Order: sequence, then C-alpha cells, then structure tokens
Amino acid sequence: MSQVPDLEDHTISQLSDQQLTSAGFLGDGEFLYAYETVKHTIQVARENPALADFVTFWMLGCQKAKADHNAQHPPSSPTLSDTPTVFSQISVASLASEALTVVGSHLLCEFERVHYYNGVSVEPPELYYRSNIDTVDFKLPVPGQQNFIEIPFKTAEGVLGTPIVEVWDKVAPLIVALFKSTGVKHSALHPVFFSTLNDNMEKVMGPLVIWVATHPGTTSPDKARDVSPAVLSILVDHGIEGAVVEWIEGTVEPMTGPPLMPTVENTNPTHDVRHPFTALHGMSIATEDRENDDATGTISIYFHEGGDSNRVLAASCKHVFHADTKSNYKLGGSGHRKQQVRVNGMRKFQRALAAIKYKVDANVTDVVALTEDIERLENEPKSEDEEEAQDKAEALEKKKVQWTELTKAGTRLREFFKTVTRDWTDITRRNIGHLDWAPPISIDVDDFTYTRDMGAFFLDAQKFAKNFVGNVVDLGVKYTRHELNTIFGGKFPSSMKLRLRGTVKRQDLCNPIGVDEFGNARTIVGKDGSTTELTWGNFVGVEAYLCDKFGHESKELAIYNSSKNDRSNFSGKGDSGAPIWNVK
Repeated sequence: MSQVPDLEDHTISQLSDQQLTSAGFLGDGEFLYAYETVKHTIQVARENPALADFVTFWMLGCQKAKADHNAQHPPSSPTLSDTPTVFSQISVASLASEALTVVGSHLLCEFERVHYYNGVSVEPPELYYRSNIDTVDFKLPVPGQQNFIEIPFKTAEGVLGTPIVEVWDKVAPLIVALFKSTGVKHSALHPVFFSTLNDNMEKVMGPLVIWVATHPGTTSPDKARDVSPAVLSILVDHGIEGAVVEWIEGTVEPMTGPPLMPTVENTNPTHDVRHPFTALHGMSIATEDRENDDATGTISIYFHEGGDSNRVLAASCKHVFHADTKSNYKLGGSGHRKQQVRVNGMRKFQRALAAIKYKVDANVTDVVALTEDIERLENEPKSEDEEEAQDKAEALEKKKVQWTELTKAGTRLREFFKTVTRDWTDITRRNIGHLDWAPPISIDVDDFTYTRDMGAFFLDAQKFAKNFVGNVVDLGVKYTRHELNTIFGGKFPSSMKLRLRGTVKRQDLCNPIGVDEFGNARTIVGKDGSTTELTWGNFVGVEAYLCDKFGHESKELAIYNSSKNDRSNFSGKGDSGAPIWNVK
C-alpha cells in the first residue's frame, strides 16, 4: 500500500490518473499492472459522483492489499455449508508410477501413505503402517483407465459410549509398557473411530483404531508391524476385539502464537475486527521477553487474587511466557525483574490491521455493486406490468437505504483504523499487565500426570477496569446462532456472548452430553483462540497417553477436529491457553 499520508483521505473525485497510476491503482502494462477489482471501482466511481465522493485513496489501497493477499494465498479452506464435503478428487494423470508401488523400507505405497487420512485435518498426517494391511485394501487408482480418483473424507470421532472407555485406563498403561520394552518411541497414544459419508449422506463408522504417533525417525514400519499384534492381544485380553492399530509420525507441539476497547453489538461494523483489542476471551498475548521470538498465546481465564485484594489476574501457558520452560518465576523473587505482558505481538498486530483493510475491501466491493444496481434500476424503462414495476421500485428504495448504511460503515471502519494505528502501534502502549507466577512445566504435580503448563499475570487496572466483562467468549460472526445451536445441541444467548461458568470434573469426562445427527454419543467442545478463532471439535472421551522425546510421560485430553461440513483445524500455534468449553 502506498505510504502517502496527505492523499489517504482524498476521494476518487480529487485524484488524478497520474496519482492513481503511481499508487498502482491504474495501469495495464507489464510494469504498471493494476488489479481489475481496483480499476473497476475507479471506473464505476467516475461514472457516479456519489461513489466518487465516498471511495478514498486509502480504501483503494485496502482493495489492492486484499488482491495482493489473494494472489499469494488462493482460497482453499472449505467453509460451512448445507452440503457436506464427501471426497477429494485426485488427478491420476499426474501420478508417477512409483507412487503406487511399495518401495524401500516402506510397507505401504506413497499414494496410500499420503491420502489415507484425507480430510482428518487441513494437513493430514502420513500413515506408515496399519495392522489390517493384509485384510483390508486401500483403493488405488488405475492409470490409463481413469483420469481422477475420488478419495472419501475421513472424520476423527471420539469413543464415548463404547466399550474401550471402560478399560482404557487399564490397557493404555500396558501398551505404553509394551512400547518401552520393544523400543517404540511413542509421542501420543489414544483411541479413535474414523467415519466417512456414503452416497446417501449416511455416516459409516470404521473399526476402533488405536492411534499411535511416534517421534519422527525413531520407529520403522517393520517395528510397527512386529509390535502391533501384541497391542491387539492386550485389547483382546480386556474384551476389545476387531480393533486396528494405525501408526503415524508426529510430536505434540505447544501452540505458541490505551484501555482495552469495549465490546459492541454485531450491528456495529467494527464488531469483529475490534476483537483483538477487547478484554474478551481469544485475546492474543505476548511477553516483552519473547517479543523477538514472535511467541504468542491466548488468555485462559480471569480470576481474583482473593483475600482482601481486589486485584485481578489472567492465566495462560508457561511456554507462552518463557522460552526456558524449566525456570521457576515468581514476582519479587531473587533476581526476577518485572516482566511485561502485552496484547498482540507484532505479527498479531499486523494481522489485526490487515483484517480491517480486508473488511474495507469487502465494503467497497458491495458499495460498487449497489451503485451499479441503483444506476440500472434508475435507467431502466418503467415496466407496464404493475407487479414488476412495484417490485423494482421497492428494490430501488431498499438498495438506496443499503447504500447509505454501507457507506456509513465504510467511513466508521476508516476512523476505527485510524484509532488503532494511533493508539496501539507503539508496542509499549500494548502492555496490559506484568507476570506474577510461572512455574516450570511439570508432569508430576500429582498422581494423574497431567501436564502443568501455566502461569498468571496481574492485569493493569487502567487498561481493563473501564470495559472489563469477565470470562466471556464473543462468538463472533463465523457461525450464526442457529448453526451453533445445531452444532452443540445447546442454546446460545442472543447476544452471541457466552459467559463461562464452572468446570467439568474428571470423573464426568467420559459421560457424553449429547448425540450427533446419527445418534452416536458425543461431547462437542468449543474454543476461541487468538489464531484460529472460534472452532469446535469432538472430545475423545478418554485420556491420551503422551511421551516426549526425552521419555517424559503425561496424560492429556485429546480433541479431534470438527466433522462433516467444517474441516478447519481445532487449534493452531498462538492458541495456547485458550479455554475449552461445552454447552449443556
């Protein structure tokens, strides 16, 4: 985007061709290329004085920035729709013959390894062995006989309401002991079902799978093949038959990605883009010490210090606060200086600015389209058909009202962008508190061996007091209220702001709180992280057994990505600390 401050608020009616060309908004040659969307806006504006007096140099820059982004990142992520995505279509002509042949130390061909978990996540893991390899075939393409092959999308499902839940705390330790005795370096162990949809849009459940992730480069396919029968034998000894052991490589990664603004109603055009600057859950935080690492996380929960104190703290993860996760930080401790916590590291701040610009791009595009519609309706001969004439008159009246509302929204977005850049660009003005406590990451705090990865910081009262609302999740605009009620089987507030209350007891984790559309028991959970924002997923129902590369074992609660229509990942780097919740 051009950095010419004195032109940014100039409207198209005030700008010359030379100025527009110099900024990259006009031009057709090799060295003066401009995007068609931007040129179209200028063309329509010059034919319509009202539009020319609305669209500014800065707004054209927003359109150009969005076009630049689209050119570098073509859209590929699926969105929620009424029609589930059932399969991927893979070109056969582009496949090398080696991709369909088992070579080297592999026990599966490349095509199966890469596409076996199609749909499970945005970047599915690669399978390197499965125990039913000799009895169940994976459909392979036939070069020369077909141009494309359709591979069903798989969805990872929890195990709630199935027999494995009752025995998992017995069989999992036995499997872990087996891995130790045979030299398997596992990183994660948990049960799962994989489902697909048939041609009638009916869910087809696969067998119970014991999903084993091993540290990269530590376990060969031959080793997985040799150990799998013993895993299955343990299951059979505890009454679980017909299961399959599937092996992948992977490690568990920590997800390190003025007064705060008030929340506003969803009728406000800045409603969604102001989220990073409010005290609602989903706030991205970074410490002063980790700013150069671009390490960010998300606030977990707000809580009072207690006693006679009226101070409020916020919690997140230790690895968000410190690169050295073995250090023991306590405010006021020997040699410990005060460490500042900030809202939005540099990358997240730039992302927030980009979100405003992209919304302005959409606003301008809509205004241009309405301008063309209004011009068409005004210039069309009046129909002799009374009903048609009335319909067009009503349409013209409504579109003029919409045009006025959209231009007001565009102006407010511009003013909001100015406010954000004025008040928040200086990183020291994004300090929102200071660290109080961040103990070492530990897995032996109690007998349950859950990972303690946490820390807490005091909130700066001047930043929070005016607009603080407590532990509230803004559900945003990604889903409608009806869609959320359908997904979670609960009732969300009309304000689309969900207040978090209480916690789930450990003994209740294996009790499902709902069923899916096929009648299968499930517990759907949600999360609002600073990177992936509002997402939902399927809670497995039992604990996953993890082991890092140093042999440190722990238990965690596993959540699979959401299913069927929305195949986005449940979390990503920068979401660390975000609370996970359900609705009853």
